[in-house]
Amino acid sequence: MKSPVTQITLRELIMSDLPQVVRVHLSAFPDSALTKLGIETVRRYYDWLMKGPHEAYYLACEYGDGLAGYCFGGRFNGALSGFLRRNRFFLVWTVLTHPWLIAQSSVAGHSRQALNILYTQIRSPKPSGVNVANPVRQGSFAILSIAVHSQFHGRGLGKALIREAESIAQQKGFKKMHLSVHQTNLQAIRFYEGQGWRKEIDENGWQGIMTKQISG
Repeated sequence: MKSPVTQITLRELIMSDLPQVVRVHLSAFPDSALTKLGIETVRRYYDWLMKGPHEAYYLACEYGDGLAGYCFGGRFNGALSGFLRRNRFFLVWTVLTHPWLIAQSSVAGHSRQALNILYTQIRSPKPSGVNVANPVRQGSFAILSIAVHSQFHGRGLGKALIREAESIAQQKGFKKMHLSVHQTNLQAIRFYEGQGWRKEIDENGWQGIMTKQISG
């Protein structure tokens, strides 16, 4: 006797889902700098994405009895810089009380990036927004974060999320989408290419940006 097929359900992500979003993130990105900074850092980051002044859309993917994946897409007003400014004292305290984190390459690299952003904000304290000077991002719908719990890989959840995000982008009149992926994440790159995404090559080569043209 065949077991019943588990249904994938997509819906809007709400604030009460935040603990499950953190759970999925920790499973999907165990080696990320955000994860290594701890559960509370991850929670604060997604809390900022959901509460900040963004033109964004949040998708929850349920599989069986609980949330198994999510997608954050749209146009984000200071997704990283706003998070750093809002949580700068907490993040400094976290690093000072966990000094061994700096020895880890992923954390050290992101720490330098974070310090550069904060230094720029201090010198020019203007509201952070979408970088419209960048032709890749101008008028483009961003996939800022998409994740599926490792327990549910290979069951079509990521494909369902990315297709729903594309549908939302079309409904909102966007002509283009973009996302960033680590150049060494070959599995993710193959997945996106299979969904019609292409590497964005500039004069510096490929920097991890992928794009997809869509019809609004």
